[in-house]
Amino acid sequence: MFTAALVSLAIANHQPADHVRFVVMGDDRVEMSTNGPDRATDNYDTGINEGVLAPMWDAVFKEPGLNFVVFTGDLVSGESRANTPANRLVRNKLEVQLAGWTKLLMAHQPSTPIPVYPVRGNHEIGVQGRTRDDANKAWDTFFKDLMEKEKIAHPPTSSFSYAIRDYPGVLMLGIDTFSQGKEFQIDNEWVKSEIGIAPTKHVFPFLHSMCFFAGNHTDYVGGKAGATPAETMVGNRNAFLDVLKGANSKYIFAGHDHFLTVVDAKWDGYTVRQVVGGTAGAPFVKIKPIPAMEDKFALTNPVAVENTYGYVVVDVDGDKVTVTFKSFDPATGATTAKDISLGN
Repeated sequence: MFTAALVSLAIANHQPADHVRFVVMGDDRVEMSTNGPDRATDNYDTGINEGVLAPMWDAVFKEPGLNFVVFTGDLVSGESRANTPANRLVRNKLEVQLAGWTKLLMAHQPSTPIPVYPVRGNHEIGVQGRTRDDANKAWDTFFKDLMEKEKIAHPPTSSFSYAIRDYPGVLMLGIDTFSQGKEFQIDNEWVKSEIGIAPTKHVFPFLHSMCFFAGNHTDYVGGKAGATPAETMVGNRNAFLDVLKGANSKYIFAGHDHFLTVVDAKWDGYTVRQVVGGTAGAPFVKIKPIPAMEDKFALTNPVAVENTYGYVVVDVDGDKVTVTFKSFDPATGATTAKDISLGN
């Protein structure tokens, strides 16, 4: 679908035709705490930290040769508090917040829109006084409207997960972890079926909740907290990692935690790098120590960056993948690059 445009874009930016560049970013919601730093701002009407996200979109869309963007969830604060003036700090309904997110994005898109693909976060599943079906309908309407406004084909979805194969050597898997009747679970059969459709050099999964503890949340795929027993979540996570190993997938991109951490997981002679970067405007939190082991996986934490906004840039050149974190100053628009590629 994008092949001709991709070739033209590569030539314009003096990149080889098989070069693919994309950005991963996530978590721009405002603080939900009564005493949060955004308490006095009108961001509570939108659920979005517009003071950070708006200039960040400008920086992202200036990235040369950019092919697409993946947003890893928690686009808005959602309806996570009781519907009372004292507690429900974000006053608009989920549908209104998501429509506002699209409006803000489109105000910063270039004249020829660059595809932005979101995956759902936990703040997009809660609606006060309504059902999960209402939240699902809100997300489905938002997703379809966004694809239409960006003038790109709506990818076929399976329980809000989707696969994109429009770029040379790249399979992009946008994975919803809230659609299996259980929180923080992956449909591994769907993942296997998508990977099995055709051989692909690089398989990149994108999800909101990480696979390994990244420094803050314990509710994640494989985590101890959640609606299912811990052993069930661990089994679901481990099966997913084994599928990725079979596809020689080297990276997992996630959000959920509001900092940048890199965790390398090693098992059976294989290594996958988890990059968590929920740094698009959500309130900062401190990084707690990463355990040395989770089940059969030996973990190391080579990169940890607190109190910093930013986004991740991924460059694919044939067999080579380069991953860069760009810290971002919303006051000046300045960025500073840090190589976080596996092996560096």
